[in-house]
Amino acid sequence: QYDSADPKYRFPKEVTFLSLYIGSHSMGGEDFKGDTYYSAMDGSLYFVPNIDSGSAFGIALSIRKKWYDNECSYTRASYDWGWGGVPDWGKVTRHTANVNIKVFPLAAAAIQPFALAGCFWNWLTVEDGKYDGQSESMENESMNGLGFNFGGGVEYYVGRVMRISGGFTWHKTFYNTISGIDLDKGLSPSGVDWYFSTGVMF
Repeated sequence: QYDSADPKYRFPKEVTFLSLYIGSHSMGGEDFKGDTYYSAMDGSLYFVPNIDSGSAFGIALSIRKKWYDNECSYTRASYDWGWGGVPDWGKVTRHTANVNIKVFPLAAAAIQPFALAGCFWNWLTVEDGKYDGQSESMENESMNGLGFNFGGGVEYYVGRVMRISGGFTWHKTFYNTISGIDLDKGLSPSGVDWYFSTGVMF
């Protein structure tokens, strides 16, 4: 996969990597402080949670060529949430499908810093986040929305068949509905992910 006649690039030809990664995830901001709820005509209440940082894991498929990398990935994060100053109302699970591009300014080195930018779609499940006005019971609520990422990190290449990576991404999400109910004002939380990953070429 490596062309020694072209020393400017470690991967002058297209190669594919499959990577697994673990890390931490956070999401908050003015919209997710745990002091807001929405009410529906049937008496139902939808609570906007205050979310702690939590753990995350995922899988990524990337195509590397010369100085850039196109990457598609899936991430699952989970954490506790609270509302009104009361912690541990339940669990939040966040699923995210990402499309990112990485740019490598030192494309021939074994250790390569990179910058990252991309977009994603995610869906969020909040355990016991809805009070149902009909059954007078707590139920799960859901949100889904689009967002974008910016970040950076460093990759270390073990030979030309394996890579080890560490980095961060700052992300912002835009939610316009809760459990299918349109919001008069959208929610736009943001946060930072830190991660470590390892991948193999095939």
